[in-house]
Amino acid sequence: MEQRIVMVNLVQCWQCKQYIPPGDEIRVRTMRTAVEVSSGLNSEQRDRYEPVSLCLRCDQAAAQADEKEQEQNARYGRMLGWALGGIYMVSVCRAISLPWLVAIGGTIALVRVGILGRCCLALILAENVTAALLGVRGMRAQEPLLVYSTIAVMGMAAWGWRLVHRPWRRQKNIPDRPDQGRVPRANVTTDATTELTKGGLS
Repeated sequence: MEQRIVMVNLVQCWQCKQYIPPGDEIRVRTMRTAVEVSSGLNSEQRDRYEPVSLCLRCDQAAAQADEKEQEQNARYGRMLGWALGGIYMVSVCRAISLPWLVAIGGTIALVRVGILGRCCLALILAENVTAALLGVRGMRAQEPLLVYSTIAVMGMAAWGWRLVHRPWRRQKNIPDRPDQGRVPRANVTTDATTELTKGGLS
């Protein structure tokens, strides 16, 4: 009996350093593999990213870590946006002679509704357009109207969008479709039993 030697190249997981058995799934992910430090007067550190081979468990762990990092960055971005938008909106409300309590409470209400950023952008655009048409003094005279109208329009737009995109609205618009291509289990069993009975009798 002839004996043959088969050479198998095993892939090593970059994270856990374990060899991946033949037939198991191999994932490829771009990860930070090293930190390069340049020498000289202008020395700096730079991360190096390369595609590496991972086993299924390490790839899932890396995906979860990336998702957590993205969520944390998004949370920091929202907090920074709320801080900047809140300062701007409070200053605008104070500029139209609103009390501090009303200005801060209104800003918090806009944050809770989720339209603070849109109100700030729309108000900046409206003020710039009004200043270009009427001048700075004319814009200052019309600033209370601009603030109230901008908040009202953004609030109605957000309310209308949520009303249209409600879950019950989407389910109501989807017509009921009968299951096509499905055969009831009882019918399949009965037909199969009848065919077996006929075959046995014949």
